[in-house]
Amino acid sequence: MSHNAKPNEGTAQLEPTKSAKRIASIDVLRGFALIGILLANMRAFKTPALHDMSAYVLGQTWPEGGMSGAIEAFLHWAVIGKFYPLFSFLFGLGFYLFVSRIEERQLDGSYYFKKRMAGLALIGLIHLFFIWSGDILHTYAVAGLFLLLFYRKPIGTLIRWGIGLLVFPALLTALLGLVTALTQNPEDVQGIIEMSLAPIVTIFQSGSYVDILQFRMSMEVPVLLFNLFFAVPNVLGVFLLGLAFGKWGGLQRPKEFATTWRRIQLYSGWSGAILSLVYVLLIYNVFPLPAGEGYAYGQSLNMIAGPLVMLWYVSTFVRVMENERMQTRLAPLGAMGRMALTNYIVQSIVSVFLFYGFGLGLFGRVSVAAGMGIAVTIFILQLLFSVLWLKKYNQGPLENLWRKATYAGATRYKQK
Repeated sequence: MSHNAKPNEGTAQLEPTKSAKRIASIDVLRGFALIGILLANMRAFKTPALHDMSAYVLGQTWPEGGMSGAIEAFLHWAVIGKFYPLFSFLFGLGFYLFVSRIEERQLDGSYYFKKRMAGLALIGLIHLFFIWSGDILHTYAVAGLFLLLFYRKPIGTLIRWGIGLLVFPALLTALLGLVTALTQNPEDVQGIIEMSLAPIVTIFQSGSYVDILQFRMSMEVPVLLFNLFFAVPNVLGVFLLGLAFGKWGGLQRPKEFATTWRRIQLYSGWSGAILSLVYVLLIYNVFPLPAGEGYAYGQSLNMIAGPLVMLWYVSTFVRVMENERMQTRLAPLGAMGRMALTNYIVQSIVSVFLFYGFGLGLFGRVSVAAGMGIAVTIFILQLLFSVLWLKKYNQGPLENLWRKATYAGATRYKQK
Protein backbone atom coordinates (compact mmCIF):
# COMPACT_ATOMS: atom_id res chain seq x y z
CA MET A 1 0.00 0.00 0.00
CA SER A 2 1.07 3.59 -0.47
CA HIS A 3 2.19 5.54 2.55
CA ASN A 4 3.00 9.17 3.30
CA ALA A 5 6.14 10.68 4.75
CA LYS A 6 6.41 13.95 6.60
CA PRO A 7 6.11 17.00 4.37
CA ASN A 8 9.88 17.71 4.35
CA GLU A 9 10.94 14.14 3.62
CA GLY A 10 11.89 13.51 0.05
CA THR A 11 11.63 17.15 -0.95
CA ALA A 12 15.21 17.13 -2.12
CA GLN A 13 14.22 14.38 -4.52
CA LEU A 14 11.58 16.60 -6.09
CA GLU A 15 13.66 19.55 -7.21
CA PRO A 16 13.19 20.85 -10.77
CA THR A 17 15.24 19.10 -13.42
CA LYS A 18 18.74 20.54 -13.50
CA SER A 19 19.92 22.20 -16.71
CA ALA A 20 22.56 19.54 -17.28
CA LYS A 21 19.93 16.79 -17.17
CA ARG A 22 17.37 18.49 -19.39
CA ILE A 23 16.86 17.33 -22.97
CA ALA A 24 17.88 20.42 -24.92
CA SER A 25 15.90 19.58 -28.06
CA ILE A 26 12.64 19.46 -26.07
CA ASP A 27 13.20 22.93 -24.60
CA VAL A 28 14.08 24.31 -28.06
CA LEU A 29 10.97 22.74 -29.56
CA ARG A 30 8.82 24.28 -26.84
CA GLY A 31 10.33 27.68 -27.58
CA PHE A 32 9.74 27.17 -31.30
CA ALA A 33 6.15 26.11 -30.59
CA LEU A 34 5.49 29.39 -28.78
CA ILE A 35 6.13 31.56 -31.84
CA GLY A 36 3.87 29.34 -33.95
CA ILE A 37 1.11 29.43 -31.36
CA LEU A 38 1.30 33.22 -31.14
CA LEU A 39 1.18 33.55 -34.94
CA ALA A 40 -1.80 31.19 -35.10
CA ASN A 41 -3.59 32.97 -32.25
CA MET A 42 -3.00 36.46 -33.63
CA ARG A 43 -6.12 36.34 -35.83
CA ALA A 44 -8.29 35.49 -32.82
CA PHE A 45 -6.65 38.23 -30.75
CA LYS A 46 -7.25 40.97 -33.33
CA THR A 47 -10.52 39.92 -35.04
CA PRO A 48 -13.84 38.28 -34.03
CA ALA A 49 -12.56 34.96 -35.39
CA LEU A 50 -14.09 33.00 -32.50
CA HIS A 51 -17.54 34.18 -33.65
CA ASP A 52 -17.16 34.15 -37.42
CA MET A 53 -18.35 30.77 -38.72
CA SER A 54 -19.33 32.12 -42.13
CA ALA A 55 -16.59 30.21 -43.97
CA TYR A 56 -18.40 26.93 -43.28
CA VAL A 57 -21.25 28.26 -45.43
CA LEU A 58 -19.72 30.90 -47.67
CA GLY A 59 -16.22 29.48 -48.02
CA GLN A 60 -13.25 31.79 -48.37
CA THR A 61 -11.78 33.69 -51.29
CA TRP A 62 -8.10 33.65 -52.12
CA PRO A 63 -6.41 36.27 -49.91
CA GLU A 64 -5.73 39.61 -51.52
CA GLY A 65 -3.61 42.54 -50.52
CA GLY A 66 -0.07 41.73 -51.57
CA MET A 67 2.08 41.02 -48.51
CA SER A 68 -0.86 40.32 -46.18
CA GLY A 69 -2.40 37.89 -48.66
CA ALA A 70 0.87 35.99 -49.09
CA ILE A 71 1.41 35.85 -45.34
CA GLU A 72 -2.12 34.59 -44.73
CA ALA A 73 -1.70 31.76 -47.24
CA PHE A 74 1.71 30.88 -45.75
CA LEU A 75 0.32 30.83 -42.21
CA HIS A 76 -2.38 28.37 -43.24
CA TRP A 77 0.17 26.16 -44.98
CA ALA A 78 2.93 26.12 -42.34
CA VAL A 79 1.48 27.36 -39.03
CA ILE A 80 -2.25 27.06 -38.42
CA GLY A 81 -3.14 23.63 -37.10
CA LYS A 82 0.55 22.65 -36.85
CA PHE A 83 1.81 24.22 -33.64
CA TYR A 84 -0.86 23.20 -31.16
CA PRO A 85 -0.13 19.58 -32.22
CA LEU A 86 3.55 20.34 -31.53
CA PHE A 87 2.74 21.68 -28.07
CA SER A 88 0.45 18.68 -27.48
CA PHE A 89 3.08 16.21 -28.65
CA LEU A 90 5.60 17.73 -26.24
CA PHE A 91 3.01 17.56 -23.47
CA GLY A 92 2.55 13.82 -24.00
CA LEU A 93 6.31 13.34 -24.10
CA GLY A 94 6.69 15.46 -20.97
CA PHE A 95 4.07 13.34 -19.20
CA TYR A 96 6.17 10.23 -19.79
CA LEU A 97 9.36 11.90 -18.60
CA PHE A 98 7.64 13.37 -15.54
CA VAL A 99 5.99 10.17 -14.34
CA SER A 100 8.96 7.92 -15.13
CA ARG A 101 11.38 10.20 -13.27
CA ILE A 102 9.06 10.39 -10.28
CA GLU A 103 8.72 6.60 -10.20
CA GLU A 104 12.49 6.16 -10.42
CA ARG A 105 12.55 7.76 -6.97
CA GLN A 106 10.00 5.19 -5.75
CA LEU A 107 7.32 7.87 -5.54
CA ASP A 108 3.73 7.77 -6.82
CA GLY A 109 3.89 9.28 -10.30
CA SER A 110 0.14 9.11 -10.83
CA TYR A 111 -0.55 11.06 -7.62
CA TYR A 112 1.86 13.86 -8.50
CA PHE A 113 0.67 14.07 -12.09
CA LYS A 114 -2.93 14.48 -10.92
CA LYS A 115 -1.80 17.34 -8.69
CA ARG A 116 0.11 18.77 -11.63
CA MET A 117 -3.03 18.69 -13.78
CA ALA A 118 -5.08 20.31 -11.00
CA GLY A 119 -2.59 23.18 -10.94
CA LEU A 120 -2.67 23.45 -14.73
CA ALA A 121 -6.47 23.47 -14.73
CA LEU A 122 -6.50 26.32 -12.20
CA ILE A 123 -4.06 28.39 -14.27
CA GLY A 124 -5.99 27.59 -17.43
CA LEU A 125 -9.36 28.56 -15.99
CA ILE A 126 -8.00 31.85 -14.64
CA HIS A 127 -6.58 32.50 -18.09
CA LEU A 128 -9.86 31.52 -19.78
CA PHE A 129 -12.17 33.48 -17.47
CA PHE A 130 -10.18 36.64 -16.83
CA ILE A 131 -7.72 37.11 -19.71
CA TRP A 132 -8.58 35.45 -23.04
CA SER A 133 -11.11 32.95 -24.35
CA GLY A 134 -8.62 31.02 -26.50
CA ASP A 135 -7.05 29.16 -23.58
CA ILE A 136 -5.81 25.63 -24.27
CA LEU A 137 -4.48 24.81 -20.79
CA HIS A 138 -7.81 23.72 -19.31
CA THR A 139 -8.24 21.34 -22.28
CA TYR A 140 -4.76 19.94 -21.65
CA ALA A 141 -5.57 19.43 -17.96
CA VAL A 142 -8.69 17.40 -18.77
CA ALA A 143 -7.09 15.40 -21.59
CA GLY A 144 -3.98 14.89 -19.48
CA LEU A 145 -5.88 12.86 -16.89
CA PHE A 146 -6.76 10.32 -19.58
CA LEU A 147 -3.05 9.80 -20.23
CA LEU A 148 -2.82 7.91 -16.94
CA LEU A 149 -4.94 5.15 -18.49
CA PHE A 150 -2.30 4.64 -21.18
CA TYR A 151 0.97 5.03 -19.30
CA ARG A 152 1.79 1.31 -19.20
CA LYS A 153 0.42 0.48 -22.66
CA PRO A 154 2.88 -0.69 -25.36
CA ILE A 155 4.02 1.71 -28.06
CA GLY A 156 1.96 0.04 -30.79
CA THR A 157 -1.24 0.45 -28.77
CA LEU A 158 -0.46 4.11 -28.13
CA ILE A 159 0.10 4.80 -31.82
CA ARG A 160 -3.09 3.03 -32.89
CA TRP A 161 -5.16 4.91 -30.31
CA GLY A 162 -3.43 8.17 -31.19
CA ILE A 163 -4.16 7.83 -34.90
CA GLY A 164 -7.73 6.76 -34.22
CA LEU A 165 -8.37 9.75 -31.97
CA LEU A 166 -7.02 12.05 -34.68
CA VAL A 167 -8.98 10.52 -37.55
CA PHE A 168 -12.35 10.38 -35.77
CA PRO A 169 -12.60 14.14 -34.99
CA ALA A 170 -11.37 14.88 -38.53
CA LEU A 171 -14.19 12.83 -40.03
CA LEU A 172 -16.69 14.37 -37.63
CA THR A 173 -15.51 17.87 -38.58
CA ALA A 174 -15.98 17.09 -42.27
CA LEU A 175 -19.47 15.71 -41.63
CA LEU A 176 -20.63 18.63 -39.47
CA GLY A 177 -19.16 21.11 -41.92
CA LEU A 178 -20.86 19.41 -44.83
CA VAL A 179 -24.24 19.42 -43.07
CA THR A 180 -23.81 23.12 -42.25
CA ALA A 181 -22.87 23.97 -45.83
CA LEU A 182 -25.82 22.05 -47.29
CA THR A 183 -28.51 23.25 -44.88
CA GLN A 184 -27.76 26.98 -44.76
CA ASN A 185 -28.58 29.61 -47.38
CA PRO A 186 -25.36 31.52 -48.13
CA GLU A 187 -27.15 34.83 -48.80
CA ASP A 188 -29.11 34.68 -45.55
CA VAL A 189 -26.05 33.66 -43.53
CA GLN A 190 -23.89 36.45 -44.92
CA GLY A 191 -26.34 39.14 -43.87
CA ILE A 192 -26.87 37.67 -40.42
CA ILE A 193 -23.16 37.30 -39.72
CA GLU A 194 -22.32 40.82 -40.90
CA MET A 195 -24.98 42.21 -38.57
CA SER A 196 -23.87 40.10 -35.60
CA LEU A 197 -20.13 40.76 -35.95
CA ALA A 198 -20.39 44.57 -36.02
CA PRO A 199 -21.43 44.99 -32.35
CA ILE A 200 -18.83 42.40 -31.30
CA VAL A 201 -16.08 44.44 -32.94
CA THR A 202 -17.38 47.55 -31.17
CA ILE A 203 -17.32 45.85 -27.77
CA PHE A 204 -13.72 44.65 -28.14
CA GLN A 205 -12.52 47.92 -29.69
CA SER A 206 -13.94 50.31 -27.14
CA GLY A 207 -15.36 48.31 -24.22
CA SER A 208 -13.96 48.45 -20.69
CA TYR A 209 -12.45 45.40 -19.04
CA VAL A 210 -15.77 44.71 -17.29
CA ASP A 211 -17.75 45.11 -20.54
CA ILE A 212 -15.53 42.66 -22.38
CA LEU A 213 -15.43 40.26 -19.44
CA GLN A 214 -19.23 40.18 -19.25
CA PHE A 215 -19.46 39.57 -22.99
CA ARG A 216 -16.88 36.79 -22.95
CA MET A 217 -18.42 35.08 -19.92
CA SER A 218 -21.83 35.00 -21.58
CA MET A 219 -20.97 34.49 -25.26
CA GLU A 220 -17.56 32.77 -25.45
CA VAL A 221 -16.59 30.87 -22.30
CA PRO A 222 -19.68 28.57 -22.18
CA VAL A 223 -19.18 27.61 -25.83
CA LEU A 224 -15.49 26.85 -25.28
CA LEU A 225 -16.19 24.75 -22.19
CA PHE A 226 -18.82 22.79 -24.13
CA ASN A 227 -16.25 22.34 -26.90
CA LEU A 228 -14.20 20.18 -24.53
CA PHE A 229 -16.23 17.19 -25.73
CA PHE A 230 -14.81 17.71 -29.22
CA ALA A 231 -11.37 19.07 -28.35
CA VAL A 232 -10.25 16.50 -25.78
CA PRO A 233 -10.20 13.45 -28.12
CA ASN A 234 -8.14 15.29 -30.73
CA VAL A 235 -5.69 16.63 -28.14
CA LEU A 236 -5.46 13.25 -26.45
CA GLY A 237 -4.60 11.64 -29.77
CA VAL A 238 -1.50 13.83 -30.13
CA PHE A 239 -0.68 13.36 -26.43
CA LEU A 240 -0.55 9.62 -27.06
CA LEU A 241 1.85 10.06 -29.96
CA GLY A 242 4.11 12.10 -27.67
CA LEU A 243 3.85 9.40 -25.00
CA ALA A 244 4.75 6.75 -27.59
CA PHE A 245 7.83 8.72 -28.65
CA GLY A 246 8.79 9.11 -25.01
CA LYS A 247 8.68 5.34 -24.52
CA TRP A 248 10.60 4.84 -27.75
CA GLY A 249 13.45 7.02 -26.48
CA GLY A 250 14.25 8.79 -29.73
CA LEU A 251 14.43 12.27 -28.21
CA GLN A 252 16.38 11.07 -25.19
CA ARG A 253 18.94 9.20 -27.35
CA PRO A 254 18.76 10.78 -30.83
CA LYS A 255 22.10 9.45 -32.12
CA GLU A 256 21.01 5.90 -31.39
CA PHE A 257 17.95 6.37 -33.63
CA ALA A 258 19.48 8.68 -36.26
CA THR A 259 18.32 6.54 -39.21
CA THR A 260 14.75 6.45 -37.96
CA TRP A 261 14.74 10.21 -37.46
CA ARG A 262 15.89 10.71 -41.07
CA ARG A 263 13.01 8.56 -42.29
CA ILE A 264 10.49 10.40 -40.12
CA GLN A 265 11.76 13.71 -41.45
CA LEU A 266 11.54 12.55 -45.05
CA TYR A 267 8.08 10.97 -45.00
CA SER A 268 6.39 13.45 -42.67
CA GLY A 269 7.92 16.31 -44.66
CA TRP A 270 6.60 15.49 -48.10
CA SER A 271 3.26 14.10 -46.93
CA GLY A 272 2.61 17.00 -44.55
CA ALA A 273 3.58 19.59 -47.16
CA ILE A 274 1.31 18.09 -49.83
CA LEU A 275 -1.69 17.64 -47.54
CA SER A 276 -1.25 21.17 -46.16
CA LEU A 277 -1.18 22.54 -49.70
CA VAL A 278 -4.41 20.69 -50.52
CA TYR A 279 -5.88 22.07 -47.29
CA VAL A 280 -5.05 25.63 -48.37
CA LEU A 281 -6.54 25.08 -51.83
CA LEU A 282 -9.70 23.62 -50.30
CA ILE A 283 -10.38 26.42 -47.83
CA TYR A 284 -9.91 29.04 -50.54
CA ASN A 285 -12.37 27.33 -52.90
CA VAL A 286 -9.82 26.60 -55.61
CA PHE A 287 -11.49 23.26 -56.30
CA PRO A 288 -14.94 23.22 -57.98
CA LEU A 289 -16.92 22.48 -54.82
CA PRO A 290 -19.99 24.24 -53.40
CA ALA A 291 -19.23 27.26 -51.21
CA GLY A 292 -18.42 26.14 -47.67
CA GLU A 293 -18.09 22.47 -48.53
CA GLY A 294 -14.46 22.80 -49.56
CA TYR A 295 -13.74 24.76 -46.39
CA ALA A 296 -15.17 21.96 -44.26
CA TYR A 297 -13.12 19.32 -46.06
CA GLY A 298 -10.04 21.51 -45.72
CA GLN A 299 -10.41 21.93 -41.98
CA SER A 300 -10.87 18.19 -41.65
CA LEU A 301 -7.79 17.48 -43.75
CA ASN A 302 -5.68 19.91 -41.70
CA MET A 303 -6.39 17.85 -38.60
CA ILE A 304 -4.31 15.12 -40.27
CA ALA A 305 -1.82 17.36 -42.09
CA GLY A 306 -1.05 19.30 -38.91
CA PRO A 307 0.41 16.36 -36.96
CA LEU A 308 2.44 15.30 -40.01
CA VAL A 309 3.99 18.77 -40.35
CA MET A 310 4.52 18.72 -36.58
CA LEU A 311 6.54 15.49 -36.89
CA TRP A 312 8.65 17.15 -39.58
CA TYR A 313 9.37 20.05 -37.23
CA VAL A 314 10.26 17.64 -34.42
CA SER A 315 12.53 15.46 -36.53
CA THR A 316 14.24 18.48 -38.10
CA PHE A 317 15.05 20.06 -34.76
CA VAL A 318 16.21 16.75 -33.30
CA ARG A 319 18.64 16.32 -36.19
CA VAL A 320 19.78 19.96 -36.11
CA MET A 321 20.42 19.71 -32.37
CA GLU A 322 22.95 16.93 -32.94
CA ASN A 323 25.34 19.70 -34.00
CA GLU A 324 26.96 21.29 -30.93
CA ARG A 325 27.32 24.65 -32.67
CA MET A 326 23.58 24.69 -33.38
CA GLN A 327 22.85 23.79 -29.76
CA THR A 328 24.67 26.96 -28.73
CA ARG A 329 22.90 29.09 -31.33
CA LEU A 330 19.48 27.76 -30.37
CA ALA A 331 20.06 28.06 -26.61
CA PRO A 332 17.96 31.28 -26.34
CA LEU A 333 15.04 29.40 -27.91
CA GLY A 334 15.58 26.69 -25.30
CA ALA A 335 15.45 29.31 -22.55
CA MET A 336 12.09 30.46 -23.84
CA GLY A 337 10.91 26.85 -23.92
CA ARG A 338 11.92 26.34 -20.30
CA MET A 339 9.50 29.16 -19.45
CA ALA A 340 6.77 28.01 -21.85
CA LEU A 341 3.89 28.36 -19.37
CA THR A 342 4.89 31.87 -18.29
CA ASN A 343 5.50 32.97 -21.88
CA TYR A 344 2.18 31.54 -23.09
CA ILE A 345 0.22 33.51 -20.49
CA VAL A 346 2.25 36.68 -21.07
CA GLN A 347 1.50 36.47 -24.80
CA SER A 348 -2.21 36.67 -23.98
CA ILE A 349 -1.81 39.52 -21.49
CA VAL A 350 0.22 41.62 -23.93
CA SER A 351 -2.06 40.84 -26.88
CA VAL A 352 -5.34 41.66 -25.16
CA PHE A 353 -3.83 44.94 -23.96
CA LEU A 354 -2.83 45.80 -27.51
CA PHE A 355 -6.15 44.89 -29.12
CA TYR A 356 -8.92 45.33 -26.53
CA GLY A 357 -10.67 48.55 -25.61
CA PHE A 358 -9.18 48.79 -22.09
CA GLY A 359 -5.74 48.92 -23.78
CA LEU A 360 -4.81 50.33 -27.17
CA GLY A 361 -8.05 49.22 -28.84
CA LEU A 362 -6.47 47.93 -32.07
CA PHE A 363 -9.10 45.19 -32.45
CA GLY A 364 -10.26 44.90 -36.07
CA ARG A 365 -7.80 47.56 -37.24
CA VAL A 366 -4.64 45.54 -37.89
CA SER A 367 -3.74 43.77 -41.13
CA VAL A 368 -2.37 40.24 -41.35
CA ALA A 369 1.13 41.58 -42.10
CA ALA A 370 1.01 43.99 -39.16
CA GLY A 371 -0.30 41.22 -36.93
CA MET A 372 2.64 39.04 -37.90
CA GLY A 373 5.01 41.92 -37.15
CA ILE A 374 3.44 42.34 -33.71
CA ALA A 375 3.75 38.60 -33.02
CA VAL A 376 7.43 38.53 -34.03
CA THR A 377 8.15 41.59 -31.86
CA ILE A 378 6.49 40.00 -28.82
CA PHE A 379 8.42 36.80 -29.46
CA ILE A 380 11.79 38.56 -29.65
CA LEU A 381 11.11 40.46 -26.43
CA GLN A 382 10.09 37.24 -24.69
CA LEU A 383 13.23 35.54 -25.99
CA LEU A 384 15.41 38.24 -24.43
CA PHE A 385 13.41 38.22 -21.19
CA SER A 386 13.67 34.43 -20.86
CA VAL A 387 17.44 34.44 -21.30
CA LEU A 388 17.88 37.19 -18.71
CA TRP A 389 15.45 35.61 -16.24
CA LEU A 390 17.12 32.20 -16.34
CA LYS A 391 20.51 33.73 -15.68
CA LYS A 392 19.21 34.50 -12.19
CA TYR A 393 16.51 31.88 -11.60
CA ASN A 394 16.19 28.18 -12.41
CA GLN A 395 12.54 28.43 -13.57
CA GLY A 396 10.02 30.91 -14.85
CA PRO A 397 7.67 32.46 -12.24
CA LEU A 398 4.58 30.45 -13.23
CA GLU A 399 6.65 27.27 -13.61
CA ASN A 400 7.88 27.79 -10.05
CA LEU A 401 4.35 28.22 -8.70
CA TRP A 402 3.17 25.19 -10.66
CA ARG A 403 5.99 23.06 -9.24
CA LYS A 404 5.24 24.16 -5.67
CA ALA A 405 1.56 23.30 -6.12
CA THR A 406 2.50 19.89 -7.55
CA TYR A 407 4.82 18.89 -4.72
CA ALA A 408 3.13 20.62 -1.78
CA GLY A 409 2.19 18.42 1.14
CA ALA A 410 3.35 14.99 2.21
CA THR A 411 5.50 12.81 -0.02
CA ARG A 412 3.49 9.99 -1.60
CA TYR A 413 5.32 6.74 -2.35
CA LYS A 414 4.54 4.10 -4.96
CA GLN A 415 2.20 1.28 -4.10
CA LYS A 416 4.00 -1.92 -3.16
